[in-house]
Amino acid sequence: MSTMMFYERIVPLNSEVHKDLKYKRSSDFGFAKHVNSVPVLVAEFALALKHYPIVFVKAKDEQIMPLLLLGLADGVNAFVTSEGRWSADYVPAFVRRYPFVPGMQEDGREMVCFDEASGRFSVDEGEPLFVEGQEQTPLMEQVLGLLSDYHQQAELTQRFCKRLLELNLLEPSNVSLKSPAGEERNLSGFMVVKEEALKAITPEVAHELVSNGAMGLIYAHLMSLNNIGRMPVPAASAAEATKH
Repeated sequence: MSTMMFYERIVPLNSEVHKDLKYKRSSDFGFAKHVNSVPVLVAEFALALKHYPIVFVKAKDEQIMPLLLLGLADGVNAFVTSEGRWSADYVPAFVRRYPFVPGMQEDGREMVCFDEASGRFSVDEGEPLFVEGQEQTPLMEQVLGLLSDYHQQAELTQRFCKRLLELNLLEPSNVSLKSPAGEERNLSGFMVVKEEALKAITPEVAHELVSNGAMGLIYAHLMSLNNIGRMPVPAASAAEATKH
């Protein structure tokens, strides 16, 4: 799966090329209305489990990553309203950071990139990204802080997922969908923690997982699966869902 999802045209932010560019904040989440899942960080599990199912998938680089399910139909985000509002109390960090995204320079240093197709940048209105004589504007301080925190948490998230693989705690799963008309379909391709395998871990491993906080994350994931049956479903694609 692509981790860029709703990003269309990513370019590096340059203080010379974009010195006059301004950014207009927006609470319109319409850009995310066609994605039914987004990556999630382990730091978000406690808040995310109140609204979304947390599952795991294998990315193109063969690494495992956790996702939030946002809809039970392909190309439908059940949490974005027709007016572009986000209907749940918690908005995932992957969505909140849009239209900015971290990048990597050839020398290995991090840089800020943005989606120039987002419609949120112009030279006419909004907050300036750069101001002559200022090393960083308040806006750029916020952006850099958000992206830096995201990068650090992404590394912790990857370590957590790697440990789940090492302990063979993940198994394939799927969701069966049944429309009011009786049409059946499956949402598959993701994994969940095997509860029987979790019960079989040694006391030493259990102590490790409790001590480093991983056990709490595992149970947050397992509890979040109850949200599958409670997810809002657009009227046009109303469905009954059951996890297998």
